[in-house]
Amino acid sequence: MCCGKTLVPLTAEKADESHTPVECEIEDDYYIEFGHEMTKERFISFVAFVCADRILTIKLYPEQNARVRFAKMYGGKLYIYCTEHGLFEFSLKR
Repeated sequence: MCCGKTLVPLTAEKADESHTPVECEIEDDYYIEFGHEMTKERFISFVAFVCADRILTIKLYPEQNARVRFAKMYGGKLYIYCTEHGLFEFSLKR
């Protein structure tokens, strides 16, 4: 619940072409870029990496670059939330 309203659970879809990240490894980090517009009307709101014992969430804002960098963690999934199209799921290369 939020602000007295019951929230509907989101179901993650497989990342489509416009929401698929481009990943590379820099030192001991993942560097991930998205070919996604970041306007006030449509942007990636957050990226979350979820594994067995932790969740890393990175908040993104309109008009900033659509990219994130975080320490390598194995055995998890990347979730991307687009304000227009919803929640997407992506597995990082190992």
